[in-house]
Amino acid sequence: MFRRVEGDGNPVGARVELDVDLAPARRTESFISGYLQIEKRLSTPFTVFARVEDSARMQESRYVALFDDLDSDIDIALRRQALGVRWDYTRRQALTFEASHVVSLTRSSNELRLQWSAAIP
Repeated sequence: MFRRVEGDGNPVGARVELDVDLAPARRTESFISGYLQIEKRLSTPFTVFARVEDSARMQESRYVALFDDLDSDIDIALRRQALGVRWDYTRRQALTFEASHVVSLTRSSNELRLQWSAAIP
């Protein structure tokens, strides 16, 4: 189940509920993950945002554990708190800088991200 909540351009959120049936063990499990993001446009073209991501029952999931590989280059985030700023420098392109605190299946860490995004018609 996917549910997206969107207000007048400021709050944005999503809730995802996943039901998994693992065939060999015939074990059914489910977990929920979601986020809520608040945005505020400072001045064109800058927007600041704060986002909280959280999950329930994900750390007990055998399905999620399948994504935890031996060299640990995939981190499944159980919780994240993020602050950032987005620069919409053209109509369909943006640069985003984000600082966040992440709690994953195996550790907690702080991250800095720089992301370029584009919408291609």
